[in-house]
Amino acid sequence: MKNKCSVENCSSKIHAKGLCKYHYQTQWRTGKPTVERRCYHEPIEKKFWHYVVKGAINECWEWLGYKDKDGYGKIGTRKTNIGAHRISWELHYGEIPTGQMVLHKCNNSSCVNPHHLYLGDHLQNMQDRLNAGHYLRNEDHPNTKFPDEIVRQIRKSNLTYQQLSQKYGISESQIGNIKRGEQRILDEGSEAI
Repeated sequence: MKNKCSVENCSSKIHAKGLCKYHYQTQWRTGKPTVERRCYHEPIEKKFWHYVVKGAINECWEWLGYKDKDGYGKIGTRKTNIGAHRISWELHYGEIPTGQMVLHKCNNSSCVNPHHLYLGDHLQNMQDRLNAGHYLRNEDHPNTKFPDEIVRQIRKSNLTYQQLSQKYGISESQIGNIKRGEQRILDEGSEAI
């Protein structure tokens, strides 16, 4: 049996280092020739704790499982992926009320420590993102087409929309949006977005 994989109950041919191709690649990827597979049917609580590095109450508890592009942990169920921070809240405090979101005090999107979480609405969430610097706006936003100084000049100008459009190369409807304060919050005052 020396041509067979050294992993128990595997009868595949050796690929390298005494392992079949599957177990060799698993060893290379994870450091172990076999890995424990998570089952969709196991309780969500068991799945949750498998991927958490639990620390002290004042420390962030890092999520080690799958994370989305924004760094939020996700737990897969048969129908969808659920935010790990939401599962943490529900395990520790109960159901999340309708219209409420689970927010992070620590601004660490992969943290699932229930002491770092609190309930809030969408407006609070956007304000937290803005305060933490996770939400780019005005000149910092990559889709911005003109600087804040042009916005200020347009708002102060007494020229017609057509004249401003020709002067700055911006459409008249965009000039109207800027003049009415429907776009671009500037930090000087309480101008509308």
